[in-house]
Amino acid sequence: MQACVKAADATKALEVLRKMEGMGLEPKEYGKLMCSAISACAKAGDASGALELLNRKEAMGLKGDQGITGLVLSACVKAGDGTKSLEMFSKMEGMGLPPGEITVKTTMTMKSAIHTCAKGGDSRALEMLNSMEAMGIKPDQGTVNQVIHGCAKAADVTKALEVLNRMEGMGLKPDEIAINSAINACAKAGDASRALELLDRREVMGFKSDHGTMGLVLSSCAKAADATKALEVLRKMEGMGLEPNDINVRSINRVLNECAKATCTKTADVSSALELLNRMEAMGLNPDLAAMNSVIDMLAKVGDSSRCSASWRGPACNPTRPR
Repeated sequence: MQACVKAADATKALEVLRKMEGMGLEPKEYGKLMCSAISACAKAGDASGALELLNRKEAMGLKGDQGITGLVLSACVKAGDGTKSLEMFSKMEGMGLPPGEITVKTTMTMKSAIHTCAKGGDSRALEMLNSMEAMGIKPDQGTVNQVIHGCAKAADVTKALEVLNRMEGMGLKPDEIAINSAINACAKAGDASRALELLDRREVMGFKSDHGTMGLVLSSCAKAADATKALEVLRKMEGMGLEPNDINVRSINRVLNECAKATCTKTADVSSALELLNRMEAMGLNPDLAAMNSVIDMLAKVGDSSRCSASWRGPACNPTRPR
């Protein structure tokens, strides 16, 4: 068995264990062999085998200790299995260990499980964070930031903000990474309103916004097809003395294109799009042809021939022309 553990050969370890089942070993001795087999599974990343052995051990009346449950969790992390990792968090929470008795190794394994889930945009990372807190383990800045990053990958603005707003209660101060991850969640979800709120929050906290941050907010405006909010961002950039870079300009062009795709028919929406286009030109930025055509299409839809003609930089505009 020890050779199987050393070689991280979970298959052979389980095979040895099955052969020894009928040898009449005392439960405690058999339990030790099961722990060795679990160790082999952990090294091999065999989450199913490790969890099955733990359940069998418990069914025999042999309680799993912190070390064994930690090994099973390690197997789950190595396998990238969020479902089984969360199951292990529940088991560990049910053990009722006092916070002072939870080892550094166990805590590190828990953090690894959270990081693995968060990287994949798995919402179970937040459930694991909640479980850690319920066990009295204080999460660190990196772990919490990673959970917010996971929420961003899943475009879950509500959960990203939930974690961000809980940080102070955890004894942590939201940093630039945490807030930018929450803004990224807004960008992916097309939540321009909350992206701008977070931008204001950054400024209140003394963080200087750069092209990357403003680009995320502009992306949220593009996904929301919100020219009004994009115009607000552009004005903020002017106030900061931050000239939009090429990526920012492409995002603004995308806002105008998305507005046209969204079939904006409200005069107020069209006016905002036109104002955004004019603001770009006043700042010396170069709207692309598609963006200019998008604004003209919107003007045509609301029958505004005068502004349509004024906006056209090419052949005469006819709002009623066949398309």
